[in-house]
Amino acid sequence: EANGIHAELEFRARCPAYSYAPIRCGSEGRLAIDQSYYSQAGVYTGTFRVGGRTFSRLQGLRARRWGVLRMQQLPFYHWISADLGDRCINAWQFESREGERLYCDGAITTEAGEVTKIVRLEHDWTAIPGCRRPSRVSPARPRSRSSMRRSASTCPDCGPSS
Repeated sequence: EANGIHAELEFRARCPAYSYAPIRCGSEGRLAIDQSYYSQAGVYTGTFRVGGRTFSRLQGLRARRWGVLRMQQLPFYHWISADLGDRCINAWQFESREGERLYCDGAITTEAGEVTKIVRLEHDWTAIPGCRRPSRVSPARPRSRSSMRRSASTCPDCGPSS
């Protein structure tokens, strides 16, 4: 119980885990990301105590990544993980500073086990010149297709992933 924090939690999946296609990408000849990743929404049974407050019946996400991730070298990216009743949305999209989509992957998964692949996130944002953050953002809207056909991603700077 370090720093007044104590947890005894067990994860129970609500929706299927989604494994993203491997990605290898960078810019200006520098590798920014070369990894595999999965995420899964669920509920935690047990208790989580911070100071004198105790929390239970928690909803959350478990995720795991393997490989290289240099956040400071990534171009602009979106990441969404939403737990919505009987379904979950997990997706990320990488873009150049000019707004060109470099990579998008994710899925809408349901408690019934359905998996619908997301092929792009649409958004409305205003870029700040020379900055990785926008000055204004409207929420991303996932676009999906029912086909689960997938292949490794490619990036104009790095080529196909391994």
